Amino acid sequence: CNRRPKNFFTPEQVKRINDAFMDWMYPYQRQWYEAGLKERNRLILKARRIGGTRFFSREAVHDLFQTGRSNVWLSASKAQAHEAKRAIIDFVRQVTDIELKGDPITIPAECCLQKPDEAPSLYFLASSFIHGRPIL
Repeated sequence: CNRRPKNFFTPEQVKRINDAFMDWMYPYQRQWYEAGLKERNRLILKARRIGGTRFFSREAVHDLFQTGRSNVWLSASKAQAHEAKRAIIDFVRQVTDIELKGDPITIPAECCLQKPDEAPSLYFLASSFIHGRPIL
């Protein structure tokens, strides 16, 4: 049986994802991206409806394939975390026709440009509070 692992990508598909991310950005989003290359942390005052969720979700996929590092998406609510997850799934499907699956979404290590020891994952968490206690 020659079945590929779940969420498997060929080198050509990874290149298409990375090219689509780099070609898609607006100039201000490119500044966000370049700041992320230079600094571990970025403090960005973000207005609504300027493509922040879309940018950071696409950047997470790009970073995962480039570096083999896992990424954690922490949102104020589970609904917001699922919005980011949906943006990632839609972007990857648009570019490659592959429907990402899983929670977390795990990519085989051999799909990454820098091969990690373990398969990297995209985690989607919420910092919602119920009765004064965080729900993660």
